[in-house]
Amino acid sequence: MPKQATDSALVRVTAYDHQLNTGSDVSDSTFRIADPNAGVGPGGRARLALAAPRPDPSAGAVWLGFTLPARGHVRLDLHDLAGRRVWSSDGDLEPGEHGWLWSGITDSGTRAHTGLYFLRLVTPWGTRTTRLVRLR
Repeated sequence: MPKQATDSALVRVTAYDHQLNTGSDVSDSTFRIADPNAGVGPGGRARLALAAPRPDPSAGAVWLGFTLPARGHVRLDLHDLAGRRVWSSDGDLEPGEHGWLWSGITDSGTRAHTGLYFLRLVTPWGTRTTRLVRLR
């Protein structure tokens, strides 16, 4: 992703097979990126979205990014494989892009165990879920 606006962006796609052989292709025509920091174009409307946690997997803090279409109350829940909620955070937020940093500490004050977790964004407009892997 470019760090500045451009009117000559191209897309390169690279594919790998199971033996790590590669093939790639570049788009045939250019396109414009007006503002690389914006998720919505002029006159557009933000959509409800939950980004992949960064970094993933992680042994430390994790950035949990999401986008809201309107002002409202949101909650992020982190569940273990047994479905138990191990961490939660909530708040009233404006529309647009947001993110919370999870330290890796559960609501009970202990460090989250190694394993697979599910991150759930709960909003008035719907629910989105993604996975997160913890390392020690």
